[in-house]
Amino acid sequence: MRKRYDAKFKTRVVLEALREQDTAAEIAAKYKINPNQITQWKKDNETEALKKRESELYQQIGQLKYEVDWLKKNLRSLPKSPSNRSRALDPKNRKLSLRRQCELLGLNRIPAGASGG
Repeated sequence: MRKRYDAKFKTRVVLEALREQDTAAEIAAKYKINPNQITQWKKDNETEALKKRESELYQQIGQLKYEVDWLKKNLRSLPKSPSNRSRALDPKNRKLSLRRQCELLGLNRIPAGASGG
């Protein structure tokens, strides 16, 4: 029967292996596991880290695309003066905070009355 190791143990072993202070064989002997197991856990760890990073990047891309589309929609119809740009602010927008909207529009602060209360 195969021995099962919990995530905490695997993480500890992988972190130790990533530090590269000891060889995989030395770490394996210390924890009484096969050195190939350490290699596999490192690969699994890298794969999970890449998947997580990829997910974060796709989320960021989606947010940036939304912001670009929002800017295109709002700046197309407005003159360039800051007082007119403030009319594009949408306090009910749940994807862009008023602060972020001001940043995108080049406004230094949220104009009075824009909070939407």
